[in-house]
Amino acid sequence: AFGHGALAFLAATGTACTMDPSLDRALSLASAGSKNEERVLGAALALQHSELITKDANVRRRFIEAVDTQLLQRLLRSAPALQRLALAALGAGLADTSAAAELRGCAGALVAACSGGGGHQTDSAIAAETSTDEVTEAPWGTEELAQAAEILRRLLRFLPPDDSAEDVIEASGTFVGHLLPPTTIGGRFPDSAIAQPALELVHEVLERRPDVMSPSALAFVQDCSVEHALRGTPAQRLALELLARDLAGADLAPVRLDQALSEALAAGKPLRAVALQLAATILSEHGLNFGLPGREAMLGRLQPLMELVAGEVRLGIEGYSSSENLCAACMMLEAAIVAFGRESEQLETGGHLQEVAECLRHVHRAMSDIYNYCADVPAESELPSDIAVVARVVAAWQLEDPRLFEQEFQRALPALCRLDPEEFQVLLPCLQELH
Repeated sequence: AFGHGALAFLAATGTACTMDPSLDRALSLASAGSKNEERVLGAALALQHSELITKDANVRRRFIEAVDTQLLQRLLRSAPALQRLALAALGAGLADTSAAAELRGCAGALVAACSGGGGHQTDSAIAAETSTDEVTEAPWGTEELAQAAEILRRLLRFLPPDDSAEDVIEASGTFVGHLLPPTTIGGRFPDSAIAQPALELVHEVLERRPDVMSPSALAFVQDCSVEHALRGTPAQRLALELLARDLAGADLAPVRLDQALSEALAAGKPLRAVALQLAATILSEHGLNFGLPGREAMLGRLQPLMELVAGEVRLGIEGYSSSENLCAACMMLEAAIVAFGRESEQLETGGHLQEVAECLRHVHRAMSDIYNYCADVPAESELPSDIAVVARVVAAWQLEDPRLFEQEFQRALPALCRLDPEEFQVLLPCLQELH
């Protein structure tokens, strides 16, 4: 009867059974072993087929049934060798939504193992029966922590969007908190091998719940953005991007933001777009003094920034720079225009008109290039995608000073009017100022 049922199922699904006999026996031992040692041995043998477990949904489902959450939690509360076995099992089994739903209960035990809290024997732990030299009993290092961060990230990625995932988010915040320098071994900051996956975990949390950011995760992102050991690495870039884009509304200390901006600028061209994006965020949030307490408008810092922005705008519209750099430069230019307009009265009475004039000279040069770029677009050609990017800057300037570039704005209107309605609406208030 079983054989006829199996044949009918295979005929209906069009699949064939590819279960390796050794894997089948290992899973049977892991699920039905009469002793803990037998279940652990079965799990270890099954993980020799980790690639098949990850790729085949049917095999993976049976693996998770055999090596269930309860067993994995007990392994994570046991000796380091057994913790590593649980870590490998989670890495192999966590590959889809159903697996995430089954394994999410391991998040807390996984984080406890990362902090060293699971390495002592408890009543529910499984004793390691071997004392051979082949078993590594050293505490978890960078490799295991990176794997744990990836597992937590995949849990968040695979759980359904309507699931709040509060348990996994809380565990993720605790995990990141353990990586902060005061709690790391010797007070040293973790290297990029762990910083990168940990930052990707923070990014995943923000993608899922933009309103949730634990203080420890925020501190970790800020530390990564200014850590000298990470300078120029993808980890530092991701940290700065998180500060500039996803954490713009968070309670960030201006002094730390200023340090992050200095690091981004010091990294040079590879982080040029991120640096300008971060500078735009700081100007929008804190104004021309960059939020630093007791400081007036920092025109000495802003002047070279605006010179850099003007150069990036020209390179971008002439096709010599990336769209990412042009977009970031336009963000910075727009933020500067708004900030100058908002603080114009203080600038007039502050006694630094020469510095203000130097900054505005670079702004005027960039605006002139933008207006000429729009005016030179042939009417019969396809509208460049960059027009939508520069349109926001045009709108910001025209609202602040509709007279200086009035004629240039009118010459640019034929190209701007070809924008999609949702892209053009930012310019509607500017039209009322035209004569």
